[in-house]
Amino acid sequence: MKTFTLQSGFEIEVATLPPYYMDFIDAALPMPEYPNRQFTNVAGDTFQLEYEPPPDVPDIDDEAEYLLYMEWQSVHKSRQVSEQERIKARRNFLISNCVRVVSGPYELDGDDWVLEVEGGLYDYGYKVPRDPAGRRMAFILAKVVSSNADWNTIREHAVYAEISMDGIAVAMSGLGIKWDGEPILDVMSEKESSPLEHDTRLWEAEVAEAVGIPFDNRWYDIPIMAREMMVAAHLGRRWADSLLEEQAVQEARRGK
Repeated sequence: MKTFTLQSGFEIEVATLPPYYMDFIDAALPMPEYPNRQFTNVAGDTFQLEYEPPPDVPDIDDEAEYLLYMEWQSVHKSRQVSEQERIKARRNFLISNCVRVVSGPYELDGDDWVLEVEGGLYDYGYKVPRDPAGRRMAFILAKVVSSNADWNTIREHAVYAEISMDGIAVAMSGLGIKWDGEPILDVMSEKESSPLEHDTRLWEAEVAEAVGIPFDNRWYDIPIMAREMMVAAHLGRRWADSLLEEQAVQEARRGK
């Protein structure tokens, strides 16, 4: 943990956010699923097909298409509302899990801050939550994180810096990894796309395992440029092996 003194006058410790924290957000606020189109083939088998709404509203006389379109639009609006809630939930989850109050002008168990918060909303009947988790969250939001500068300090040191494809590309260029005179990243990008989809975290996890570093704060404590260089070297070797194998197969086929 790192210790900071905020503009609010509080001294806090900031822990790093777990890399898989979004699993908790997904469990607490799942996104509504878009409806699918039901398709039945000539054999009588029914399949779910992805539905893409047309640009115009279907004729109301076509009841099935009209209802499917309206259901999709309803889910779409719900997802927009859910996404806004998820943004707030991500912020609150970060604050609740990463901020430890060391000292400051108010005490969590005191009454002064409660009177100030409730007094400002007295006409609307607002009450600070009485359960410990809700009270602590209200305390931090109302008194500890009192400015954008305070929030930026917390967020900057709580969120793991993730590597990017741009960073990997720069690292590969710096390592001079090429295939037949071409940057190996360009060669691989021209290959037929794979149905597998993933983000750069998978590569980070692979490299961390390969070098024997636990994929937790010990991995993320490594500067991001160094991690990008490690991932670039790992991918360069793996892609080179793949291209060599492909070349060998092609040469074997030509030799037949």
